[in-house]
Amino acid sequence: MIRKTLKAIVYVTAFGVLTYLFFFVPLGRRTMWEHVRRIAATDEAQDLGEDVSTATDRAGSALREKLRETAADAGE
Repeated sequence: MIRKTLKAIVYVTAFGVLTYLFFFVPLGRRTMWEHVRRIAATDEAQDLGEDVSTATDRAGSALREKLRETAADAGE
């Protein structure tokens, strides 16, 4: 019981430290958060996001169709 509690405290502390570093400690002129935001705003990142969205929609449609077929076969 105590071991799990101590392990949880270590994980929460590590998460807090990493979160602080990510948002508040500068790497060069900007924090890691600011770097990530600037990278995400590039045209290439926007194109990638659109491609991932399209692929996700296609995969979801294919999965729904497969589930409909499976449900129809099971209902026979």
